[in-house]
Amino acid sequence: MGGKAKTSPALWFTFVVFDLCIVAAVLIAFFWVAPMPAGFAGGQSVAQARAAKASGLSVVLVTADHCLMCQMYKRGALADPRVTAWIEQNAGAASLKWGVDSEAIAAIPVEGYPATVVMAGTSVLATHIGAMSAEELLEFLEGARKRWEEAGGGQGQTEDSATGA
Repeated sequence: MGGKAKTSPALWFTFVVFDLCIVAAVLIAFFWVAPMPAGFAGGQSVAQARAAKASGLSVVLVTADHCLMCQMYKRGALADPRVTAWIEQNAGAASLKWGVDSEAIAAIPVEGYPATVVMAGTSVLATHIGAMSAEELLEFLEGARKRWEEAGGGQGQTEDSATGA
């Protein structure tokens, strides 16, 4: 006689679990900031990273604390011992935070995060926006280094690459 329809307990349970998953994802994205990987942990500026190696090569990482992909990138590929070893052997490293290091980011320039930028002096050799696996990152870094060496050690020649290829 015109009574209310009952909602099954299974539907309520599904709704609650779904809502909890959304809340957990938001909390992780905003409050689970990964530590800076060893290769970037020194807190160097781009100029200090450039001066860290005689080659003048530097790898600049641009991340944002609220970016879940950035946190996964820092915990994953950037923390890989092979990546850390490559950086220690070949380049200085700097990390910039989106919204904090705005002037330094504008000088590179990049338009998104996470961004990995390989520089020789003040020239940008290669740029990749987005996270990569350790293997992709090593290929990207090595490719930029080889192109730089083939160009005569970076004597005023640059190559910008949004894809890292």
